[in-house]
Amino acid sequence: MPDKSSVYEWEDLVDTYLRKRGIPKLEHHHEILSRLMGKAKDIVRITLHSNTSLRPSENPKVIFDILKQHSSEVRFSSMPLADFYGTVPVAGENPFDYWVQLNKAVGVAEEALNRLGRQMDNPCQEAAMMFVKHCLDPNLSAIFRLKAPDKWTASEVQEHLDRYQTEQKEQLAVKSKRNVAVRNATAHTQSSTENEITVSGFPVGLSGNASASISSLPLNDDNCMKTLISLLDRALSQNNQACEGM
Repeated sequence: MPDKSSVYEWEDLVDTYLRKRGIPKLEHHHEILSRLMGKAKDIVRITLHSNTSLRPSENPKVIFDILKQHSSEVRFSSMPLADFYGTVPVAGENPFDYWVQLNKAVGVAEEALNRLGRQMDNPCQEAAMMFVKHCLDPNLSAIFRLKAPDKWTASEVQEHLDRYQTEQKEQLAVKSKRNVAVRNATAHTQSSTENEITVSGFPVGLSGNASASISSLPLNDDNCMKTLISLLDRALSQNNQACEGM
């Protein structure tokens, strides 16, 4: 059996087909039933046969309602409001994900109540009140404490959530740029250090003693400069002799 979202998608496709073909409403239920197959067709046929109060000829939407009721993803509960009010966030859940979950739950509750001949007075307001009461994010909770939970509207909750999402993205972007800057600075420092070592006159092959002697000389003294050149010549000569002897 397809899940509930698939039933909704199929309902949209069938509605589009019926509208484009210009099929009269009295014939809609025949068209819908003719396109059902397998288990879905059996469920609808048996439900309509068992419950004669359902009249698809007058309201073809009852066929889709039956499919949604028996979908694998969501079952209609005998206590839809209790199920909705039991929808609370789990630890670490993103506030926006909880808002989406609440709106899905209130939609399911509303459908179930409609099947029972009842309805919610203001589903959006109920979802907003639940979100304000149970929001776990400390920054958002601080905002929502400014007034009572039942005073917040769904549009206000959505506005704060949109702002929250934007701020989260900006913080991630800044953090990413900072990490890139740190990596670049580290690479630049390493490169500069290597260049300074090369320029300072410690070519590969000089002995540690020669390097130490060179580094201890004041480079602004002419006599020392001559000594430096002499040391370099001697070191290079030693390197050449070592290479010839290999």
